[in-house]
Amino acid sequence: MTEELSDSRFKSEMMRMMQTAILKIDSLETRFDGLETRFDGLETRFDGLETRFDGLETRFDGLETRFDGLETRFDRLEGKVDILSAQMTEIGLKVIEIDKRLSAVESRLSNLESEIVQIRADLEEVKHKLENIDRKVSRLTVDYFELESKVEDLTLRIQKLEEKLAA
Repeated sequence: MTEELSDSRFKSEMMRMMQTAILKIDSLETRFDGLETRFDGLETRFDGLETRFDGLETRFDGLETRFDGLETRFDRLEGKVDILSAQMTEIGLKVIEIDKRLSAVESRLSNLESEIVQIRADLEEVKHKLENIDRKVSRLTVDYFELESKVEDLTLRIQKLEEKLAA
């Protein structure tokens, strides 16, 4: 009777341990899904920033082309300084405005580069976390199969003991 009670407790404890292991695995899978969703969001954000960066780069090239055109025009007008001094002042102001725009674009590009560096660092961190979770899930899977094998062995032993007791 005491042995049956002990076996019953053992079975209960094994069932509880298996249920706990399954709950832990489910919890890890949920956390993994959350991290995967977060990773996808970061990747989308990175793609958006990259697209935005490409657009700014195109705008910068356009401004640079415009600036080069203005410089060429300025060089031609320099020979006519006496006649065109008013226009030269205007062009000088345009050059200053373009320079301000270029500075603003450079500042934005610098900010984007910083954001991209941070996103890459975040992605690397997520990658490491996913690798750690994958290792833990692998270990838990091995532990689960070991426990399952032990439970099967114990079940067979219990059946044999029950058969011996019944005989």
